[in-house]
Amino acid sequence: MARNSLYPGFIKLRYTGNGHVHYQTIPVRPFLSVGGTWFVVLKGNAAGELWTDFVDAYWNVLKPFLNTADELQVAHLWHYDSEDGDPIFREEYAVAAAGTAAGAALPYGQQVFTMRTELGGLFRCYIMECSTVANVKAYPPFGTGATKNLTDFLKGSTSAVVGRDGAFLSSVVSQVTKYNDALRKKYLLQQ
Repeated sequence: MARNSLYPGFIKLRYTGNGHVHYQTIPVRPFLSVGGTWFVVLKGNAAGELWTDFVDAYWNVLKPFLNTADELQVAHLWHYDSEDGDPIFREEYAVAAAGTAAGAALPYGQQVFTMRTELGGLFRCYIMECSTVANVKAYPPFGTGATKNLTDFLKGSTSAVVGRDGAFLSSVVSQVTKYNDALRKKYLLQQ
């Protein structure tokens, strides 16, 4: 597989944070079942599960980071027929599920979870304008709560998330929050 590739596929989430639309790309291994239904391979189960069921499970650990005024709007499944081909849109899943964080969103902020794959590659989970404080850097092990739940899920046996090297996630490197320069420029400095 090519280095830093999204092959064989990915899920693209559209969600809101602080009232702004954001996208998150999640590399996965999708496949079409005999019945014509799209599945994703799980770390602990090559038979996988419906890609929409995985999105629901992922949202359950992601929603505590987003304010109740924000939501996961829709998920799109993309697949590559070949390693050097273009991504092909396969299905849409309208979710429309709200976040659960009671705290206010950090305007123009981001929270980034950096993780290692089983092959030593890196994966970064970005959550934009979530309910957090800026300029925090933390290292595992994480105690309890949303951070632990998300990282345990991402590296656990029921996760379909892979790094861009195609390998499943195995460990957490760090968690960092900061202001995002692109968001500041787009929403704050252009006013």
